[in-house]
Amino acid sequence: VLEGNGTVVSTAADLAAGLALLRAEPADLIILDLILPGVNGVDAIAELHREFPRARIVAISGGGAFGLDGYQPDSIATQAYLAAATAAGAAAVLAKPFELQQLRATMARVEQQTAP
Repeated sequence: VLEGNGTVVSTAADLAAGLALLRAEPADLIILDLILPGVNGVDAIAELHREFPRARIVAISGGGAFGLDGYQPDSIATQAYLAAATAAGAAAVLAKPFELQQLRATMARVEQQTAP
């Protein structure tokens, strides 16, 4: 969907693959799902900021929003997780599910921000 807008899109299945992609070709904007295999998404934001301080990050998550039948005592509420992502340096956050126009508007807003 984003490539149809002329956006260059690269994808990675985990943080290590994402870091390898970014080292080969840095990106201005990173869309990061906070639920990652083997690493806490908030910690991933911190790592991305250390290595790519000018990249802006949009963190997305639907993790932690469980109904009563799926209650997991160790889970963190989605909004708390997204707030932690903001505190770690995400330029914007989106809770899943979100609409395509929300993603596009968020990307446009973040792209207008001055990189650190």
